Amino acid sequence: MQAFKITTTDEVLADLRERLSRTRFRNDLPGEDWGWGTPQPWLRRLVEQWLYRCDWRRTEAELNALPQVVGDFAGLRVHAFVVRSRHEDATPLLLCHGWPGSVVEFLDCLPALVDPTSHGGRAEDAFHVVLPSMPGFGLSGPTAAPGVDVAAIADAFAALMYELGHPHFLAQGGDWGAFVVRQLGLEYPNRLLGVHINFPWAVAPPGLDDPLAGVTAAERDTLERNTRVYGGDNGYYIQQATRPHSIGPALEPSVDEPREPFLDQL
Repeated sequence: MQAFKITTTDEVLADLRERLSRTRFRNDLPGEDWGWGTPQPWLRRLVEQWLYRCDWRRTEAELNALPQVVGDFAGLRVHAFVVRSRHEDATPLLLCHGWPGSVVEFLDCLPALVDPTSHGGRAEDAFHVVLPSMPGFGLSGPTAAPGVDVAAIADAFAALMYELGHPHFLAQGGDWGAFVVRQLGLEYPNRLLGVHINFPWAVAPPGLDDPLAGVTAAERDTLERNTRVYGGDNGYYIQQATRPHSIGPALEPSVDEPREPFLDQL
């Protein structure tokens, strides 16, 4: 494990702007919405945001103001922001992002978590916060072999926390982060002080004659609606879970020269 700083060359940023400026869009369709995927007008606005309004240098400086580490943990390359509280007895807290999220989502809540006394809280409310990116996200990875599932990521994050001097800690997660946090609680019950997820789910246990016995009409309507939504919005998941190399080339950086692996994640 070693300290890390984000470094992006001017050449990389110039190359990105050049490729974005040369994007060839298809024609817009009348009344486009999200029914068939990403609407073209929305995609145009996203490219314009990156081209004309995004200040990466400002974001880079904001991120580099936070301590960072990178290392191999349980066989996976993990990058993490490690923000200690000035209160030495603070409770270690692991925050896990989801798909297609980022640790950047947690930045606004960091001040209150690490320094609650400056935000109307008590010293005993303080946390030492660890923000890892999942392998393949942000600056973690890249992954090079199959099998990097929820259990493998949980093992890597548990090893990260131990190496940081936190044998016992709290964990919070949403979306895929919730799956990782749940796995941490199952596999490391003696190390987890508690878990919190904002993506709860439940399935009927096997062997039931009628899994929906006792389910109210309103709950049944919700289950049926979720099934319809899940079926219609699940195309990306099936593609990435079964044939990731079919869509993978579209997600790769279109550059010829070899670069330091972490830059490929930007």
